Amino acid sequence: MDSVHKFSIFRIKISKFSIFCLFMQNVNFHMTRFFYILILVCGVNMTYGADFFVATNGNNNASGTISSPLSSVSEAISRMSSGDSCFIRTGRYHEEIVLNSRNDLSFFAYNDETVVFDGTKEINLSWEPHAGNIYKSNVDETFWQLFSNEEMQIPA
Repeated sequence: MDSVHKFSIFRIKISKFSIFCLFMQNVNFHMTRFFYILILVCGVNMTYGADFFVATNGNNNASGTISSPLSSVSEAISRMSSGDSCFIRTGRYHEEIVLNSRNDLSFFAYNDETVVFDGTKEINLSWEPHAGNIYKSNVDETFWQLFSNEEMQIPA
């Protein structure tokens, strides 16, 4: 009698598990159908943003494609709309980037290339010896750091 009782409990467990599996299959079917309908409905209204490309050897009068890139990120921003992406090619860029509350713009280094936004400004100066290893020049701009060959110089 005891073994029959255990068998019937085991059988009930299988039945509950089977019912649970049937329920899950039914839920999965409905959820899958729901997601297909959702993708279909949303897919009709989905739009993809434009891609713009920037390279140091580009031209701001170009179209901004991979084969005809722009030369500045600022020019790309001026052409971009919500949802657009800008892919920046390798190089050092000396420009101020202003977004002016522009939302939903994406910026990427193209294929993980090395992109550097350099806040320095190149100045051409005539240096003359002052005393010993100290050189001097007249500068018409205000600055707080000076670099020569990418090394910060120590003020005398």
